[in-house]
Amino acid sequence: MNKQLIGPTPAGHALDRLPGLIRTAFLVTLLTAAALQAAAAAQASGISRIVAVGDVHGAYKELVTILKTAGLVDDALAWSGGTAHLISVGDLLDRGDDSRQVMDLMMRLTSEASAAGGAVHVLLGNHEIMNMTGDLRYVSPGEFASYADLEDAAVRSAALARYTAAATDADFGRSYPAGFFGHRAAFTEDGPYGRWLLTLPSIARLNDTVFVHGGLAAWMGKYSIDDVNKRINSELRNFLAARQILVEAGQFAIESSEEELLQAGRDFLAGEVAETGTETDRALKTLGLLDQARLFSSEAPHWYRGLVACNTIAELGELEAVLDKFGADRVVVGHTPVTGGHITRRLDGRVIMIDTAISPAYEGGQPAALVLEGDGMQALYATDGRLTGLRDAVPRIFSTASGMDRAAVENFLRTAEVVSSVDLPDGVTEPRKLTLRQGDITLNAVFKYADIDNNAKARRKKYRTTDSYKFDVAAYRLDRLLDLDMVPVTVLRTVNDREGAVALWIPDSMTRKEIKEQNVDASPQCSISKQQELMYAFDYLISNDDRNLSNMLFHKGDWQLLLIDHSLAFRNRTKWPQYYTEPEFTMPAALAERLAALSETGLAGELGTLLHPSQIRFLLKRRDELLEKHGP
Repeated sequence: MNKQLIGPTPAGHALDRLPGLIRTAFLVTLLTAAALQAAAAAQASGISRIVAVGDVHGAYKELVTILKTAGLVDDALAWSGGTAHLISVGDLLDRGDDSRQVMDLMMRLTSEASAAGGAVHVLLGNHEIMNMTGDLRYVSPGEFASYADLEDAAVRSAALARYTAAATDADFGRSYPAGFFGHRAAFTEDGPYGRWLLTLPSIARLNDTVFVHGGLAAWMGKYSIDDVNKRINSELRNFLAARQILVEAGQFAIESSEEELLQAGRDFLAGEVAETGTETDRALKTLGLLDQARLFSSEAPHWYRGLVACNTIAELGELEAVLDKFGADRVVVGHTPVTGGHITRRLDGRVIMIDTAISPAYEGGQPAALVLEGDGMQALYATDGRLTGLRDAVPRIFSTASGMDRAAVENFLRTAEVVSSVDLPDGVTEPRKLTLRQGDITLNAVFKYADIDNNAKARRKKYRTTDSYKFDVAAYRLDRLLDLDMVPVTVLRTVNDREGAVALWIPDSMTRKEIKEQNVDASPQCSISKQQELMYAFDYLISNDDRNLSNMLFHKGDWQLLLIDHSLAFRNRTKWPQYYTEPEFTMPAALAERLAALSETGLAGELGTLLHPSQIRFLLKRRDELLEKHGP
């Protein structure tokens, strides 16, 4: 049976900008009834009780435990939540053996809750989409085995015949374990689970709260919730339809992976496959264009991690714009496990993180749910069954310090025992690397003690030649005042009878210079350009004369930009630092608000022991210039 590719997509879609695709008869302009059902977001108000659960990943027993704790199911696992609404933010699948049971339970509870006047909402996570598109890296052997009853022996035999032409039967069994082909059949658009998943939205709004698996990227602020849901559903259906055409034509098989299909599409667009104008050509073209679509983008609602991983100031303004568009006050997300398995909030409470890693595949997690009743919002943990307050997220530059918050790290750097002190090879002021220990915590730090030309004569020279450890501490304190979280914790401390600045050493990081020299393929989940614009603003604010590739530090994994070495800053001038041509940028509104709140009295209280009053006055002059020329 041939499949038609399904449209349309909202205006401004990435595919709309690529000529030819949506004008061809290969795409129709009407969504099917099922697609419309999926696109119709779960939007409801006046709900008295909402219970939200994070990523389950096949942890059936743990899911049942938290549902019982929340009073949503009884001992027979029948719905007992009355008019309450249960919402799953996705990732029911992968990593655990019992994901099929999890889906069966959620499907049944959906019907039972509706009959009782309540509701069950399930959102698409990235792992639901991966199972449908053929990215099966995280499917456990037990998960495959659970679909053995759906496996067609003839399909398996045909696949074996294809496989043994190039490999052995034993290799086939390892690559395609029992139940593999039943799993693939189950997740097609005509399969029992694929059909259900295609009715699920990516985003929902209940009362004044938005729920999504990964996060809300800035582009979503141009659309309604319905439009975003239609877009993801449409792209997913187009992928599945294109794959089915190619499978029926014999160009691909049911076991073909998502990456194999997308690569074939890329090759077609690159002209590596001769175009014949056939239906299979149109399918390949569609796959090539879908490779650039939101469905597979790091900014898709099921993939985006910016809200939980990236700089607060860079994300907050964009999030507020999306929430305003969606008519909500906050967003609840899963996707990224939270430290210690505790439900956590960040971005001034606008983001609630509920992936508490309940699957035994993770360490340190626990079954938990977020409960919203009236104006209240609390965490419920299965361990004690009590409602408790939410935890505040630890800024990520401190998360490498044993999960300590800012105040704890500052105290550690001031008071921990100095176990060792060694010279660092870089730095003209002879910095030293310290190893600090307190209790069972051991961390490294950098100690700088140079204080050159920091006197009355230097003031007359507008501090043009001053190089002082005090400016490193002042830069950190200003970063703290602004909640910028780009300068590692830095404190005053005396080491071996010399006062200096002790700054937290960030492990697992690389300088911009090292990244370039080693040609590292950094794939940031946090926008480098947005982070650099914050750096521009900060460097001008502090009149920093020493920004270079060696003191732009990136934390591996999330590639967040950290700023170090500020001893050549706080000059008495208003022009841009010597190495800068004034860049074109507009600062986020959140940063502008924090800058506007700075006062001479407040800065004197924070920085008065580190800077001369004239340096503080020039800092405020530069602040005014920033707001005038680069404000929102």
